[in-house]
Amino acid sequence: MPGRARLPALRLATWNAAALFHKCGRRFAAKRAFLQQLARSSDVILLQETHGDVEHLKTFMPELAREFHVGCSSASPFTAGGVVTLLSRKWIGGDCEVVHSVAVEGRVLRTCFAGGSHTLVLWNIHN
Repeated sequence: MPGRARLPALRLATWNAAALFHKCGRRFAAKRAFLQQLARSSDVILLQETHGDVEHLKTFMPELAREFHVGCSSASPFTAGGVVTLLSRKWIGGDCEVVHSVAVEGRVLRTCFAGGSHTLVLWNIHN
């Protein structure tokens, strides 16, 4: 519509990471490299089956924690499930509100991003 501000194009990726933080051996190194590749080409990343929480991400992938706004729903213990939503700080800008709401622990995370006249709701679901 003429005269209405538009959100920039959204590059979204989703990935079932198959126990991303469960064990940090050679498989983790390959998964980390893949996630870094996704981060370079995506504004929003929806991860499922992370088997961890925000602290795991900050510890093992601090660069992502700096570049992305992180929302998480983890199950206790970390042996199953877990979803993480990453929103690029560049894409969302500085004057917006991001609210994460856990709908089902370790399985469903709702993320609401509001900036200016726009609102975007994302659902990250691990069945």
